[in-house]
This record gives sequence, C-alpha cells and structure tokens, in this order.
Amino acid sequence: MFFSPVSAEDLETIITIEKNAFAQPWTRQAIIDELSCRDASQYVAKTFLQSQAHSAVIAYIFVRFLTDEMHIMKIAVESHWRNRGTGTALLRFMQTEGQRREATTVLLEVRPSNVAAIRLYEKSGFQTIGIRPNYYPQTGETALVMSKSLKEEP
Repeated sequence: MFFSPVSAEDLETIITIEKNAFAQPWTRQAIIDELSCRDASQYVAKTFLQSQAHSAVIAYIFVRFLTDEMHIMKIAVESHWRNRGTGTALLRFMQTEGQRREATTVLLEVRPSNVAAIRLYEKSGFQTIGIRPNYYPQTGETALVMSKSLKEEP
C-alpha cells in the first residue's frame, strides 16, 4: 500500500467507494468541489494489482487546514480492504502530513451509529470532546466531535 495525492484518474473510484461506504454519500459535485478547495488536502491509499499491472485506489481521505487545526472531512475504505489496517495506515499518514504542515490538533465529526469508525478513531488515539446536535441535515442526527493532539510528546 502507498499514498498519493488525489488525481483526476482517481475520481470515479472515489465516487464508487463513497456510494458504497455511506448511506448519504456526497454527490459527484460535492467531491469535485472538495478537491478544488484551497485549504484542503486529499490523499488516496493505493495498492499495486499484479494481475492488472497497475495501482488501484482502496481508500481516500479529505482534510482541511485552518490555522493550527486539521479537520478530517471524509475518510472511506473500499469494502474488501476494511479491517486490514488500511484506515489506520491512512489516518497515521495524514497525521504525519498534518504535523508537517504545523497542525497541532486533528478534529472530526462522526455519527454515533458508525461504531466501526468510532472504534478506528479511538484505536488511533482520538477522544470524544463534544456533540453537535442535528449535525447531519439529511437525518437530523447528532454528531460526535472527536479530537487528537498532534503535538510531539516530550
């Protein structure tokens, strides 16, 4: 597995993963808009497929940087690659990128019903720091706000 910035060739696979991973997926236009956001950074995890002699996108992460904060907007892993450490590796990679860009904190929102994602985040050192009532407009569902410090421990 390796990581690279999102390219135009990755878009269709990202859209497919998005539709398979979320009950209320982002639209094609929302993804395109996120890819052109000035304060954003997007990466894909890829694996090399020997049978097809090329690499394939297996996960992606979209983040935004604001002052010293890195905010995870979206992370998803292709279903066949879940529970294999892909999400953990992608989070670790992005946290290193955040530190390189001088972020001191990483934040995200997650549905309380998304138990698998919450486990991933907790395993990666995130803690729940609050809630956002009625955060998800499609369902009115509350979001958990989770945070992790990116400061180096002495």
